[in-house]
This record gives sequence, structure tokens and C-alpha cells, in this order.
Amino acid sequence: MSSHTRTITPAVSPPDTASGEGATAQAVLPEPLLPKPLLIALLLAANGFLLALTLILSRTAQGLGLSPITYGFWMSVGAAFLLSLYAGRHMRDLRSGRIARYAAISGVLSLAAPQLIMFIVLMHIGAGLASIVYALPVLMTYLFARALGLEGKGAVRLTGALVGTLGATLLLVPAEGGLPLELLPWMALALLVPVILASGNIYRAVAWPAGARASVLAAGCVATSVVFFGVASVPFGADLNVMTVVGAWPFVLVQAFVSAGQFLAYFALQRVAPPVIFSLIGQLALAFGLPMGAIFLGESYTPVTFVAVAVMALGLVGVLAGPMLKACRVK
Repeated sequence: MSSHTRTITPAVSPPDTASGEGATAQAVLPEPLLPKPLLIALLLAANGFLLALTLILSRTAQGLGLSPITYGFWMSVGAAFLLSLYAGRHMRDLRSGRIARYAAISGVLSLAAPQLIMFIVLMHIGAGLASIVYALPVLMTYLFARALGLEGKGAVRLTGALVGTLGATLLLVPAEGGLPLELLPWMALALLVPVILASGNIYRAVAWPAGARASVLAAGCVATSVVFFGVASVPFGADLNVMTVVGAWPFVLVQAFVSAGQFLAYFALQRVAPPVIFSLIGQLALAFGLPMGAIFLGESYTPVTFVAVAVMALGLVGVLAGPMLKACRVK
């Protein structure tokens, strides 16, 4: 570890071993079947692809007339059911107050609140453009960690964070070829997502409960999303009957499997990657989201969009150069 940076790590490693309120297991992770750098890359790619696919599926279902809250509610119900089956008898670990509280807070910060915002925003901007905001949590995570004293001083990394943020602001400039003026409020709302996700990255890193199983936390997080979307349906006046929209239920069904798979990969990545590297999920979502939006939804992007993405990528190189090399060296 360098003299100017302290990597954020969970209080307790999250392997699937001991459980219970008083568990203090010094768990030993099994040796991965793949080299750690390759495993991290594959898990990042899986998370990024599945997140981008979620945006495509949501956009398509909303095009059929399904409300974003109804979509989020039923996808969470399906994913929570699948993850509960996977966790099996270990779901009783949620009787622990610490584990239940952690799963609930993580569920709001990592899934429910960001997805509700994104599903609403998707009604106004394209899936490819919306995926750009998922490229920012890595910058926010670094800035939050530094503000909290979890990251030391580093001029190159700070410059990278500032440059990347500048790239994001280019999307909000109503210039020729830029984002249309009427879409600026929705893009500004979308920019709350990286702030929330970065907060979740920091919280999960420092508050992981002793002995908690990743599979149980995944199920608990998604179950929290069910409650969140259910409550949100009241003030928004959303009809939760998915069958009233013709042709929508197949997308919800596919989304349930996509979300279950993503959160299994999500917590698997949490076990092997430090938080700043973990937050690269958004970069992969952007890499998949733009071409998928163009191919499947016929979306097109202005030159300013690509300039903004290039500036963001340049900033991310500065932020991640040190941590990525360090993560690859860890055995």
C-alpha cells in the first residue's frame, strides 16, 4: 500500500460462512478458480452487461405503457424470490438485527432509490444516455472516501476526479448538438444516482456485518426494494397490476432473472474487489449501454455526448491508475 492512499475495505470479509448476531468468524475465502485480475474483470463485465440490459428492458416495457414503479416492484418481487431460493435455509440469518439493518440500508442505496430514479428518467431520455450516469460512481466514491479520510492526498487522482466530473457536466450544457434544453432537468435528476450509489459503496465497505452471507445480503437487498417500490406506488398512484399492460409481463419475468443474476455477481465482486474498483460497474454499463441503446432501441447520440464520454474516461484513468494495479497485484 502506498504512503498516500489507504484502501477502503469491509470491516469483515463477506464469504458465505458463519452467521448470527454474535458471529465473529475470521472467515477464510476459498482460493478462486481464476486469477484474481481475470475474476474481477469477468465479474465487472457481467455486472455492467446486466445493468445495461436492465435499462434496455425497462425502457422497452415502459414503451408498452408499464409504469416504472410497477416494473420495479415486480422485477424486485421475482428477483427476491429467486435469490431467496438460492440462499435457502440461510435466509433465517436476516433475523439478526445487524444483518437485516445492513441489508435494508444497502437495498435502498444500492438498488431501490437509484433504480426508481432511473426508471422515471428513462421515460424522458434514452437508455444509452441514461447509462452515462452509471459511469460516475467511481469518481464520487473516491471523492467521498477522501473527504472521510479513507483516501490520502493524491494530486493525480484528484485531478482525474475533477476532469471526469467536468465530462459529466458537459452533458448538461444546452449547446448546439448538446442535450436538448427540455431534457436538462431529467439529466440533472439522473445525476443523483451516482451520488447515492457512491454512498452505498462507502457504507457497504465499512459496515459489512460479521459473518454475513453474501447470498443472504443479496436477497435482503432486493426484498427491501420490493417494500420501497410498494410504498412509492401510493404517492405516485401507480397501478401494480402488471397484467393490465398487454405484452409487458415477459419483460418483467426476464428482468427478474437478470436482476437476480446481477446481484449474485454484485456481491461476488464485492468479495474480491476494493470499493473504487467495485464502482467500475458503471463504466461497463456505459460501455454496453450506448451500443445496446443504438442497436435495440434505435437511439442516436450527438457529438457532444461522445466528447463528454471521452473526457470522463480521461478522468477515470487518473482516478483508477493506482488502485487497479494494486488490486491486480493482490493475491
